[in-house]
Amino acid sequence: MGTSDPSDSKHEQKLQAVLLADSFVSTFRPITLDKSQPKMLCPLNNVTMLDYSIEFLAGAGIQELFIFCVSGSDAIEQHVLTKSVYGAKNSRMKIQVMKDGSCENAGDVMRALDKRNIIQSDPFLLLTGDVITNVDVVPAIAAHKARKKKDNSAIMTMLFKKVGPWNAATNDTSNPNAAPSSSSSPLRSTSDDLIVGLNPHDANRLLLYDSNPKSNSCTVPCSFFASNAQIDIRSDLLDTHIDICSPDVLARFSDEFDYRDIRRQFVVNSVCEEEEGLQNKIHVHLLESQEYAARIFDFTTYANVSQDLLKRWVYPVVPDNLPSGYEKIYRYVMQRHGLYKECKVGGSKIGRSSVVKGPGMVGSCCFIGEGCRIESTIIGNNVNISNTVTITNSHIWENVTIAENTTIHSSILCQNVTIKKGATIGKGCIIGKGCIIGEGMIVPDFTRLTLCKDIKDDEFGSDDEGFGSFDDSSSSSSSSSDDDDGSSSSGASDSSDDEDESDDANHNQNKAAAATTNATDIDTDYHVVGKDGLGRVWIPRVDSEDDYDDDDSDYDDDEDAKEKALAAVIETMKSQSIGYDATDMYVERMKIQEEDDDLFSEDEKEDDDEFNNGAVDHDDAGALSFGEGGVISGGGERVHHSSNFDEDGMLVIGRQKNVNVVQDLKALCLEHETTSPIENLAIEINSYKFSQNASYSDCSMATMLAILEKLDIKEGMTATKLVSLLKGELQHWKPLFNKICRGLDEEKCVILAVERLACGGGVIGDVLSKAPSFRFVLQTLHDEEVLNEDAILSWAADRRGGSNGGGGSEDEDDEEGGDVVDLDTPQGKLFMQKPTQDFLEWLQEESESESGSDDDDSGSDDGSDEDSD
Repeated sequence: MGTSDPSDSKHEQKLQAVLLADSFVSTFRPITLDKSQPKMLCPLNNVTMLDYSIEFLAGAGIQELFIFCVSGSDAIEQHVLTKSVYGAKNSRMKIQVMKDGSCENAGDVMRALDKRNIIQSDPFLLLTGDVITNVDVVPAIAAHKARKKKDNSAIMTMLFKKVGPWNAATNDTSNPNAAPSSSSSPLRSTSDDLIVGLNPHDANRLLLYDSNPKSNSCTVPCSFFASNAQIDIRSDLLDTHIDICSPDVLARFSDEFDYRDIRRQFVVNSVCEEEEGLQNKIHVHLLESQEYAARIFDFTTYANVSQDLLKRWVYPVVPDNLPSGYEKIYRYVMQRHGLYKECKVGGSKIGRSSVVKGPGMVGSCCFIGEGCRIESTIIGNNVNISNTVTITNSHIWENVTIAENTTIHSSILCQNVTIKKGATIGKGCIIGKGCIIGEGMIVPDFTRLTLCKDIKDDEFGSDDEGFGSFDDSSSSSSSSSDDDDGSSSSGASDSSDDEDESDDANHNQNKAAAATTNATDIDTDYHVVGKDGLGRVWIPRVDSEDDYDDDDSDYDDDEDAKEKALAAVIETMKSQSIGYDATDMYVERMKIQEEDDDLFSEDEKEDDDEFNNGAVDHDDAGALSFGEGGVISGGGERVHHSSNFDEDGMLVIGRQKNVNVVQDLKALCLEHETTSPIENLAIEINSYKFSQNASYSDCSMATMLAILEKLDIKEGMTATKLVSLLKGELQHWKPLFNKICRGLDEEKCVILAVERLACGGGVIGDVLSKAPSFRFVLQTLHDEEVLNEDAILSWAADRRGGSNGGGGSEDEDDEEGGDVVDLDTPQGKLFMQKPTQDFLEWLQEESESESGSDDDDSGSDDGSDEDSD
């Protein structure tokens, strides 16, 4: 290398990019259950989605592109090699398709790239294949290089676009009878509730990244306020999922082998690092107002981005300026009413009495009969639409046949779909490839149909839980079949003796259609698609849980919990569909985020109100600025500059100013991996304890908080599943509890940690506060000898308001003023749950029984002593 400037050699490197051809979310199911139709190969305005991203990278000057595939990799490779102009050997941008079916998430992909050592350019571009953009990324790359040259820790730049925050209103003062209303950018998915913290004086360095829509607070380390003159908390920015990265980002994933998600783990943990020298700095590049970038996360954003393309908001990415290679085959011309019609291949005919209005498209070789009314609809190639058909706000892919007198609202019809005479497709429906809707059938709103089988449990599902996609594999809701053999148990086969020959012919036709789509043994839901239809209803599946082996089975409400969990994932599925009204969801989210944390006493609440005055101000841009009063902390509470517990030991602040020791200790525990010896963590905790003058109670509370967060508790999780996960986790953590739980106070803090999360709202709070989860957690901690009965009964006595410790009776509690539980508080409601009370009663009886036995033994010993005297 000699004395040459290292930066010169970097400039000599080819500018590289990594395109993730898997989004690792299940929001496009059931379409993506077909391995020949991965999400990136779905058409968007009659152009393959992946080709938009490839064209953008070519325009950005990328010389070498690595397309990383996991699911549907063969189909993607075939598309790139045979249909993309950049797949040719003499292309100005070299493309290499990398296939690795062992990767289950984006983190695995990053580690695989680092292991192969193929990324040499600094920086390189990283994006997913479902991003649509017209951004000129060259200035952002230049700014990133300049920062990296000055500060080697500036390893990543994320591109954000200002779109405005979402909002919801439950009432109108001028019209009390007005219905609730909401507003949100069409580019946001309903699960997107991103809050970011930026330092505008340090090239928009990212100091906070929080995307949990169910949290009513966010955490900013106190030390950041000392080292940053200004921090803007903003809710009006959209993460475009376009990143400019140093190869150091790949190395960080190799170091942190448990990182699965780029945003929720790598970015979140990187920006909250406080110690200088260990920080990986991430900066934000804000797009100009005329620049456009959005990720197609679900069907809602798919439809909205489609309309933006048609309305020319993404210019020069518009229908009459197709990606390279398409112009050799197709050419679209905009006609009246914003309608784009394919003219090069041509062959499309529209009835003179039909009205086709845009924004919309009509592909080549299409036929539209007489008396049709079609608005804001994209029609693919070779589509046949008969007479008097009504279609609004829909997407009709290639080779679809629609018979007369049918109605379709806000739906997607995939390739080779057949809609028979008089059928109605409700809003938000997805009709999968090759499905047939029978004559006169009415498909309910938000129904999803497919010919594909379920994804197996061991295949990856969604990486999002707070972001709103499905964590579970798909499932059929085929109510017409009770057996595994759907064809023999369907309602249609039960009445086969009464069917005429034409119905038999229809069934034979449907079986032939199934064979052509490689979907064998289809359990058709005839009550949805009709006797002459084909296809099964798809719904996301809820995890199955093992039964909880406990004597008190009266409180086991698995079936009820499963039903609620299923209802929750179905509602999430609807919210990601075209035509969904998200007002109720936004109003409910607003209520959750505006709820006051009820974890303080009345005096503390008054202090909290004084603390809040002037501490937080909102500006018109959706930003939030902090004054000198304090910061918002995770878990829903305000961080006070105090060094004491509250009366329940819930609020713990470090013995040094502005240091939250429980939060820091919890972070240590969360970083610990079960593959490492627990003794290593014990040494770290002990070192921190002495350096910050923390107590063992701090340590025990932080450890329990971290364990419960590590359990990956999901919405609707049952008590049995929760306990099963907790037991497994405690096998590793129990030795640490043995070291830090030195007495009654430390064990009570373990209970207080569970109680704190149960009363804190969010997914974890909802699961823990639902009977009998809290009781089962207490019982498991007791059975595993983390807690003894004295600690549990002492906590119970505190909750009743008595002064009795662990061994007193309930009568003594009454004499001391016990049984004065405040049922208006979350703690009181949690404490008075019947399963919890039954467990405490059993513990009390056991304790009294042991105490009586000890007294008898003691009495006999005293008697013998007196006799000896």
